[in-house]
Amino acid sequence: MLVGAFEHTSSERALLAAGVRTVINAVPSCTPCCSGKYLSVVTLNAREPPERGLDFRHACERLQALHARSARAYESYPMRVLVYCMSGRSKAPSVAVAYVMFKMRMSLTAAKAFVEGRYPGGHRGMRLKREDEEALEAFERELAENPPDAMPEGQ
Repeated sequence: MLVGAFEHTSSERALLAAGVRTVINAVPSCTPCCSGKYLSVVTLNAREPPERGLDFRHACERLQALHARSARAYESYPMRVLVYCMSGRSKAPSVAVAYVMFKMRMSLTAAKAFVEGRYPGGHRGMRLKREDEEALEAFERELAENPPDAMPEGQ
């Protein structure tokens, strides 16, 4: 999984050259700029009011399905996923942190450190907005109450 900003989606050719086959829009209120001709383009669901924010459970389930699909792909034909938001510093990294919490059963603190540690040297890194931080805290509580292994099929 790659994390990026809106401008990273402007060149479909560059995305394909980097092995990106799926682009995930982490800002449900914005229309993706990718065409979807050669890429799979997904916009994540927003949570229903009063919670608002992203539906991290749905995002993690989508990423889990994409991970399973890429595991079956040929090594010479990578199937990377780019999760993006406007700046690449809050919503998209929040999705990455949520997925690490979901997939690797990490705490929020450990998952944030894990994702931050994957940024290349010199990168501006994450700067989670308070609303995204609060949504991740709520997701951490949700995972503690209803871990992924305990979820009924299809939920």
